[in-house]
Amino acid sequence: MLARSGDFAAVREGLFLSFSLFSLSLFLSFSLSLFLSLSQSRVGLGVEHRNYFLAALSREDLAALSPGLKEVVIAGQQLVSDPGRIAEFVYFPTGACFSVVTLMSDGRAVETSTIGRESAVGLLSAATAAVSTHRIFAQIGGGAVRLGADLFRARVLANPAFAQLTLLHARANAVQAERASPAMRSTTWRRGWRAGC
Repeated sequence: MLARSGDFAAVREGLFLSFSLFSLSLFLSFSLSLFLSLSQSRVGLGVEHRNYFLAALSREDLAALSPGLKEVVIAGQQLVSDPGRIAEFVYFPTGACFSVVTLMSDGRAVETSTIGRESAVGLLSAATAAVSTHRIFAQIGGGAVRLGADLFRARVLANPAFAQLTLLHARANAVQAERASPAMRSTTWRRGWRAGC
């Protein structure tokens, strides 16, 4: 009788484990398919709270841009902009972190800033339809909201408050580049050292 109850317990544990694994695989499969469908769809509710630029938008600006906003997954090292090209998109990071790199005349690359969910990349190039002067790639892969440069530029031209917000973010990114650039620190240090400081 004990052997039989032990067999029954083993069978019961096996069935429980099988059911648990099946439930977990079903949940993971559903979660992955939901994630992939959302990552390629229009922006879901509340995305503006995952990026500070989007959070700062007025309701009118968000409503005007909303049809063109699309959540995407950015792979690590994915290139989104290259020097000499006009930006096709503005990226508002929600989980990804982008490196803005200046290519030097001798071929070296200098990272001038990193941009995460506090701002956006491609702002000035998209707003002005001017060619980019930087290489921008994902230092850390993750989520972002993508907006076509044409729609972004149209909103800059239509709303002075939106243009002002864009300029403030572009200025903050430029200040970061000025303060954080290794080339700037190296040049400043050498000048100070030569001057005997």
